[in-house]
Amino acid sequence: GIALISIPGAALLARIIDVDPTVAVFEVTGTAIVVLVLMRITRLQWSLDEAFTAVDRQQRYYRAVADNASDSFLILSRTGQVIDGADTVRNLIGYTLGEMIGTTALVYIHPDDRTFAAALLDEALARPGVTVPGEFRVSNSAGKYLWLEVFCTDLSTDPAVGGIVVN
Repeated sequence: GIALISIPGAALLARIIDVDPTVAVFEVTGTAIVVLVLMRITRLQWSLDEAFTAVDRQQRYYRAVADNASDSFLILSRTGQVIDGADTVRNLIGYTLGEMIGTTALVYIHPDDRTFAAALLDEALARPGVTVPGEFRVSNSAGKYLWLEVFCTDLSTDPAVGGIVVN
């Protein structure tokens, strides 16, 4: 609205104070446009900062929920490497998430169950979005094996997840 009335307003002002209307129009409208652009940039930056703050708050919220749940999960790459998960995995098998990231998940599975576990991951990859259940023995940090029931869902095409979710 200000930009629309700035030209006729500048021309009127020039007539009132007896100044060349062309110069007045350029000065007033130029100044108005610069001020409006700066105000818009400031508002956009403020909105962007608010959006980043909201996203950060949501990430911290979901990480806190995941890390304090009674169940746990890992996210595996399509090749079976651990790429993320919840710290609660330590409560189940004694390894921290930091120790597991970058390792192949099959190394934690009992040797007799690895073929089944690999087939389970292959089935999940063959059926994206479908949850595939399974059960096998997993080594804990003390070297003992625990039976775990798992649910694998391939969400590798979901940009928010980017992997196979193993609950």
